[in-house]
Amino acid sequence: MDFKTSVSGNIVVQFTLSGILDTPASEKLRIEIERIKIYHPTILVFRAAELKAITSAGLRAIIFAKQKLDNIPFYLVKVQSAVYETLASVDLHNEFVIVSEYPIVY
Repeated sequence: MDFKTSVSGNIVVQFTLSGILDTPASEKLRIEIERIKIYHPTILVFRAAELKAITSAGLRAIIFAKQKLDNIPFYLVKVQSAVYETLASVDLHNEFVIVSEYPIVY
C-alpha cells in the first residue's frame, strides 16, 4: 500500500490510501499517526478511492489511530464496497463520516 500525508494550516490531516492496508502498510500508518500527533489535528481524512482491501492488521492500525487521536472526526472519502464491507463486518464503519467528496485543503 502506498499513502501520502498532508497537513493543512487548519490542522486537517489527510492520508491518500491505495492498494491493500496490510501488515507492512499498517506499520507505516502507525508511524505516521504518531508523527502527526504533534500537530494536534482536528480532522483526519482518509482518501480511499484507490484502497482495494484492509487486512486485520490494517483494522488494528485504524483502531490505533482512533485511540491516539480520540475525539476528532475521521472522514473516509470514496470508499470502495469491499473496504466498506470489511469495516462493517467488525463494526468499524460507524467510526467514520463516510462521504463521496471532501473539500480539498490547501
